[in-house]
Amino acid sequence: MMSKYVLFSLRSKVFSIFLSTVAAIMLLSNFLYYVTNKQLLMTKLSDYNQFLNSRLNGEVNQTSLAQNDLDTAVNDKLKSAAITLEYALPPRVDEVTNQSLVALAKKLDVTGFSLFQVHDGYADVVKSSDPTEAGQHFKLISGSEWVTAFLEISEDKPVDVQKGTSSLHFWIGPWAKDKVNPSQVDKYGYYFDGSTDYVIDPFEAQQQTSTELSANKMVEDLMASDKSILSIAGINPLTFDKAPKITESTNGSSYVDLSDQGVAFGQYRFADARDASAVQRAFRDKTTVTLTAIQNHQKVIKTFVYQSGDTYNSTPYVTEIVTDYRAIQNVLQQELNNSIRVSLFVMFAVLILSYLCSGYIVQPLQRLTRQVEQIAHENFDVPVDVHRSDEIGDLAKSVNTLRENLLESLHRTAQDERSSSMRYLGMMAASLIHELRTPAVTIQYLFDLIHRCGIEDEKSKEALNRMESSATHLIGTIDSFSSYIKNGKLDLAYVNMLEIIQETIEVYRPTAQHAGVNLCFVGPESRAIWVHVDAEKFRMVLLNLLRNGVESMQDAKEKRLTVGLQFVNSTIVMDITDQGPGIPKEKWTDIFMPFRSDKQCGLGLGLSLSALIVLSHGGNIYVADSTADGTTIRVTLPGS
Repeated sequence: MMSKYVLFSLRSKVFSIFLSTVAAIMLLSNFLYYVTNKQLLMTKLSDYNQFLNSRLNGEVNQTSLAQNDLDTAVNDKLKSAAITLEYALPPRVDEVTNQSLVALAKKLDVTGFSLFQVHDGYADVVKSSDPTEAGQHFKLISGSEWVTAFLEISEDKPVDVQKGTSSLHFWIGPWAKDKVNPSQVDKYGYYFDGSTDYVIDPFEAQQQTSTELSANKMVEDLMASDKSILSIAGINPLTFDKAPKITESTNGSSYVDLSDQGVAFGQYRFADARDASAVQRAFRDKTTVTLTAIQNHQKVIKTFVYQSGDTYNSTPYVTEIVTDYRAIQNVLQQELNNSIRVSLFVMFAVLILSYLCSGYIVQPLQRLTRQVEQIAHENFDVPVDVHRSDEIGDLAKSVNTLRENLLESLHRTAQDERSSSMRYLGMMAASLIHELRTPAVTIQYLFDLIHRCGIEDEKSKEALNRMESSATHLIGTIDSFSSYIKNGKLDLAYVNMLEIIQETIEVYRPTAQHAGVNLCFVGPESRAIWVHVDAEKFRMVLLNLLRNGVESMQDAKEKRLTVGLQFVNSTIVMDITDQGPGIPKEKWTDIFMPFRSDKQCGLGLGLSLSALIVLSHGGNIYVADSTADGTTIRVTLPGS
């Protein structure tokens, strides 16, 4: 039972603390698991994207090698075609026709030829196999490598530019967008050895370079094989974050040349303000950069991978791979759900375990609390039964030791107080008895003398008899009180309590049978129960209790008097139970006081004398129970 002063029991506190601690640990564990797993998935995604980039780069490298071989072959073909054209055509441009150029281009298996002349800072296409080229007028602006190469060739000088490939009298540039038709990619060459009045421009055209075509095809294949990939783009870090360099075509349209494009291949769909810095960081540090962004109401993961040592159109590049964030979120959600399920199962198990553990911890403490409450109410009969090898077990032993020490101290104090009281009472009573006995005996002697002398008057005889009876009663009272005082002195010895009870019962059995009472004993039959008592005085206690029990059942229908004996936790407990009318509860204590008796004849010293003897032994005597069906008097003694 929980005390009215306790708002929350110790068990509820232990249970709550244990459960709350485990719940906090589980929440923290799930949070750390989520964060760690998210980071792990991001790392795996970055590694996967690097793997995709390596595949893409491998394809680009293979194609670049093929493109280089193709470029070499095209360069050689265009140079050979230019030389052949020089020998096949007249040296003066006025004698050359466009139809002859078309025929020779077809014969030499090139896309076409154009013939240039320089006039007043302009390059004029005088003749061409391409009708769109013929008649074009280009201003020679200094600073362009194409213009520099053209001027140096037209002046029959060695070509000194970064781009393209030069040889004697010939220079050919990289693939570039056609200035007349920017949707077309051309490779131009310039040949001039001074034997003609024109510069020969052989050219080869195609829609895309093989490298660009291969890269775009690879991007399409990768995106088709993995639906979580939203886009892949090859980014030129030298031009990506700069304003595009616009080139004007001869037909008035503008375009960005291949070498000036920020996105070399693929699709750049998910633009973000941080992309430029991410590209520069990946390019500068030669590392992989990953960031998340929300574009078009969609959360994505962008990975920028630097391609070390590889080139695309002679330019280093950074691959941007954009992945749908749901690819990670779905895995995280699934694993989080699994983790929550496991956590709920663990919490349920912890709930049961914490309840059991709190009971294991608290129940012994509750027993200790109840025992201490019993000690506080002066009930020392039952010790704490806690078998533990921890601090609670030590506490239980300490409480039991405290109980035994208190009980021993109380017994010792009671005995000391009784001894002091009995010595003082004995001294006073001895003086009083001495003073009373002498005149009482003298009065008794005088009554005997008067009887011997004889008295004839009847009234005098009656009065004399009453006086004699009172004197006799006075002497009996003096003798009884003298016996009461005398019994406070003990002659202690170790005896078997079982033998004392059984012998006393057998002595009193005839008297009980004469009164119609069934006297029986309930207890061990053979076990010796040793106790340190005055055997004769304790027989007097038991006889007195048996006599009171028999006398209380004079009018009972069933007459049964039971003597019970048991040994409980080093304490001897003896119960004498009758089937009399019972004792009112308010008199349970008074019956052990001297001169308190409801009997017509009796001084009320029997139970008080028994109480004196029991208390003198360090024991206790009290009414354990009393109803209309009978009364139980309990005697307790410390065992040996």
